[in-house]
Amino acid sequence: MAHSNVEMLPVPAADAPQREQGEMSPLQLQLIIKRQKMQLQVHETMVRALLNLQYADLNERQRKGLHEIVRINAGMLKMELPHE
Repeated sequence: MAHSNVEMLPVPAADAPQREQGEMSPLQLQLIIKRQKMQLQVHETMVRALLNLQYADLNERQRKGLHEIVRINAGMLKMELPHE
């Protein structure tokens, strides 16, 4: 599972109504699409890591690695994790 420490840049227009999106430049729309794809990838990575933590037979090293992936992805999604 690959992950990135790169924090996503905010794109305020991502939540713009469709009428406003029609007034956006192609570059702005491409940035919105790219941001949403990156967020989806982060969510998918986090879900896979959580499923593996829950159901896979893991050794301690694998478990620590998956915990780290979840921690990094939660930070990228601005989510707080409970303290262990």
